[in-house]
Amino acid sequence: MGVGEDWSAAAELYAERAKYMTYPFAKLAVAEANNLSPLGGPKTHVLDVGCGSGAVESMLQEAFPGTRMLAVDCSEAMLKFVDSQRLPMVTTELADGTNLSPILARHPQGFSHVFSNFMNQFAPDPFKPVTEMVRATRSGGAIGLASWGRMDVPDIIESAARCIDPAWQSPGPLATKDFPESASLLERLFRDELGLVEVKCQTMSVRYDFKTPDDCLAYIFECQNPAIVKIIRNFQNFTGETTLQRLRDQIAAMFAAGAWDATALSCQGFVTVGRKPSP
Repeated sequence: MGVGEDWSAAAELYAERAKYMTYPFAKLAVAEANNLSPLGGPKTHVLDVGCGSGAVESMLQEAFPGTRMLAVDCSEAMLKFVDSQRLPMVTTELADGTNLSPILARHPQGFSHVFSNFMNQFAPDPFKPVTEMVRATRSGGAIGLASWGRMDVPDIIESAARCIDPAWQSPGPLATKDFPESASLLERLFRDELGLVEVKCQTMSVRYDFKTPDDCLAYIFECQNPAIVKIIRNFQNFTGETTLQRLRDQIAAMFAAGAWDATALSCQGFVTVGRKPSP
């Protein structure tokens, strides 16, 4: 199963949780990008790379009605979810965020604003989608990137798994561990390596809210989120576990002991914006 198929399998549950997790980051990215290069008007054309369930699209249509947008993703199921919302002026297209050449061939003038909401760190090279975003941005245009930092759910799985087998080493939820996970390093990336100006990075935390620990357990083991599935499968392969019952029981025991508040798990992320210099 490829990356697009992985995320397609998780699309429905991801979309359900996304409004709690990713929309606040999208809202901030849109607001800060607008401060750098005003949104709206006939010359505005927005590209969203790895649109997922449409957080950026929803925020833009709410704040700047009529904004022309192209939303791209490698998951057909995610694109269908965006299409189902019937957002005015939003078109969708299946595309690989690590290579936007096919998109730019049809839009050689580039885009006034380019966003990406928690996509790049799941690519084999997490820097490639960001450099492609810069390439797709017109001179003077703005870029807004949301990226992950620390997340409770992977930490819980990893802690429980190490209780069962201390020798196991987690692969982590993301494709690699190389992408910056601090505001200062992200600002340096945007400013010094990508050549953007008026760079700003803000740290945010949001919560997973569950009614009961059982609801949280159900989410962890049934959500099909590729980032979570990767960790669990790696543990199974390492230990030879044929079922997930021991891991599930260990997490339940940790919840019961108060090691984690299963009804209020958090994740940290960053919103980094910058403007592409004019000639």
